[in-house]
Amino acid sequence: MLRHSTEMADRELQKLEQLNAAYESHLLKAYIAAQAKRAGVDAELKAAEALSQPGSDYWTSAAEVAAIGGNVSGTLAALERAAERKEPTAGYVLTNRLFAFLASEPRYLKVREKFAAQQNEVRAALANVAL
Repeated sequence: MLRHSTEMADRELQKLEQLNAAYESHLLKAYIAAQAKRAGVDAELKAAEALSQPGSDYWTSAAEVAAIGGNVSGTLAALERAAERKEPTAGYVLTNRLFAFLASEPRYLKVREKFAAQQNEVRAALANVAL
C-alpha cells in the first residue's frame, strides 16, 4: 500500500488503531517510517515484536522494513530469523522482488536454501495427507 500513497497508508493506520490492532499498527508505522526515512523504525519494530504471536510473519515484515530503509545487514538478519522461526512466508520471501538486491549475498543464498527446504517439507507433508 505504501507503493500507492502514504495517504492510503495513513488511512489504513487509522483503521488499525480504531480496531485496536496494536501489532499490525506498530508494523505499519515501522513501514511508513522506513519509507519516509524517519526515526522511530526500531521502536515500532520492537513494539510489534513484543506483540507478535507464534505463526506470525514478524521477522519477514522486519526484513521488508529493513530493506525499505536500505539496511542490508538488518534485512539479512531478519530473514535468517524468519527462516529459523519457520514463518509461513517461504514462498513469499523466495519471490519477493524487494529482496532481489541481495541476490549476490552469500547469507541471502543460504536463507533462500532454508526457505526452499521448508517449502519442500510442507509439500511432502501435504502429499501424505489422505483425502
